[in-house]
Amino acid sequence: MKIPNVFIAGAPKSGTTSLYNLLVQHPDVFTPTEREPNYFCQDVNNSVNTFQKVRFYNKWFYYNHTTSYKKYLQLYEKWKTEKVGLDGSSGRYLYSKEAAAKIAKANPDAKIIIMIREPIAFLRSLHSHFVSHFSEHITDFSTALDAEEDRKLGKKISPGSKCPAQQYYDDMARFSEQIIRFQQHFPPEQIKIILLDDFKNDMQSVYNDLLLFLELETFTPEFTVKNKNKVIKSKRMAKLLVSFPYAWKACKKILPNSLYQKIKGKIIEVKQREAIDHALRERLLYKYKGEVMALSQIMQRDLVRMWGYDKI
Repeated sequence: MKIPNVFIAGAPKSGTTSLYNLLVQHPDVFTPTEREPNYFCQDVNNSVNTFQKVRFYNKWFYYNHTTSYKKYLQLYEKWKTEKVGLDGSSGRYLYSKEAAAKIAKANPDAKIIIMIREPIAFLRSLHSHFVSHFSEHITDFSTALDAEEDRKLGKKISPGSKCPAQQYYDDMARFSEQIIRFQQHFPPEQIKIILLDDFKNDMQSVYNDLLLFLELETFTPEFTVKNKNKVIKSKRMAKLLVSFPYAWKACKKILPNSLYQKIKGKIIEVKQREAIDHALRERLLYKYKGEVMALSQIMQRDLVRMWGYDKI
């Protein structure tokens, strides 16, 4: 059986879904129907099991990862002559402490794609995503950030969380140490790091550069932006669905997609994110300046100035 040779490792909410949708349009790229098998990050996946005792849990609704290596490889049985076999598990691989080593062991020649963004913008986007998907019951951004230490003790876990460890927001934003884990297992020529800023500013150039990295023929895909910011229209409905997340999960699994999308449109809308509180932004700028300095060194770019951390 074939083993995937390209991995979009992460980070979530950093353009990975849009990038994935560009790549899968290429005729020389194969990807299974299960976009995010999340096989090589069982440490993150198992955070579900860690907190079974503090929240009701049902595998039918919440398991969105493959636990068997045999089943993982079976996802790629239809991969024939395409040059690239793609694993798009961008939500968890970069964050996982074991994924880099396990991927390297399975395929040391694999190429790794990493997308990152400015840490504060990343945190706001990640929190907003969880809220709009009814997997985060703390809707206030600052309060959710402050809940991290309690959550590591099994407290304040959101009833609808698919993966509690992904709501350790500060840990999720430590991109430099996550990137270094992959650099310890793969040579530089097998790792491609992309800034969301560059991707948004010139999607075509970033895509063309990525094709060179993957040694694929020139191709012009349909460029679209995925996962725009969404907000809940009804706070009352949001509170209900966060408290009883299985109702929403059941709708998605049981109803025809057209009807599900119609209901979803009544509850969720695409809307620009509101500006962050000034005092909170200042606090986070101080907190993540060291992280941005480390990323600047990795990227060999002045991200401190680019992202406005030079002002503090």
